[in-house]
Amino acid sequence: MDEPTATSNIGLRIAGAVILGIFVGFFVFFGISLLLGAFNDSMGTNLTLSMDIAENIVSAVLLAVIIIFFIVLFAWLAWRSHPGEWEEEEDKK
Repeated sequence: MDEPTATSNIGLRIAGAVILGIFVGFFVFFGISLLLGAFNDSMGTNLTLSMDIAENIVSAVLLAVIIIFFIVLFAWLAWRSHPGEWEEEEDKK
């Protein structure tokens, strides 16, 4: 039976990085929107960034840019990081 090697899971690591990038990108976008919304309410400025991406093209573009940035960042980290090593179990008798 062939044992999996540490380098055979690069596709799985990249897929995990893409999924993580999407989730982190959404949360960072919503955090930025929340902070800018609080700043907008407290200062009375007229910032156009909101969490309603269906009506605001600036928010939709910012969301896409943040998600793409985090996907590329996590994929690069997954590609560059050293894959884990398989530990060999030794019989201790």
